[in-house]
Amino acid sequence: MPLPPGQLGKADVNVPDDGAGGDVAEAEPVAHRPFASADEARDLGESAVHLAPLTRHPFLAPAVGRPVLAASKLFSQLLAFTGATGGLVALVAGLELQPWQMFMLLMAVPLVLCMFIDQIAFMLLAIPLYVPIVGVYGFDPIWFWTMFLIILTIGSITPPFGYTLFAIKGSSDALSMNDVFRASVPVLFIFLSGVAILCAFPAIVTWLPRSI
Repeated sequence: MPLPPGQLGKADVNVPDDGAGGDVAEAEPVAHRPFASADEARDLGESAVHLAPLTRHPFLAPAVGRPVLAASKLFSQLLAFTGATGGLVALVAGLELQPWQMFMLLMAVPLVLCMFIDQIAFMLLAIPLYVPIVGVYGFDPIWFWTMFLIILTIGSITPPFGYTLFAIKGSSDALSMNDVFRASVPVLFIFLSGVAILCAFPAIVTWLPRSI
């Protein structure tokens, strides 16, 4: 079983010595699962050596995400260059939806999709599409994107498909999925209550940024 990234540099691995006359030392990772072979132990040790500096260096770790951000920016420019952004704006304007209806539609998409896919991946794809729609309907950008981020979180913890719930279940063998689902209900209630309050009183979100 793969180790968590934070433990890669801390794994206690006994790598067998080539001159030990064929005796293979038992290698035990943090997960307490014996390796299938000495090669597996050696590969893990080498991976820890190469990845440990990445987890400690303040500049290398953010650099890993830069190609992803660059690809997202390229996607945004490609939409504008091909005319897809203008076509999307025309399509949305032709729907003749009220602002609150469009807002509900825009929030329903991340609520459902973020039950299945990573939040960052969805953001990189959705934001270039959402930006022109937000401008057409005149939503306050600070308020809208705050609500967007909250809805992303709600989607990831919504039973029965919220992928974060399965990650929580995997953290402990003592937990059952029913336990995780039941525990998520009060959290969902708190999030949804907060969303309702922020929709009713947008100034709660906007007053501080506007006052700076």
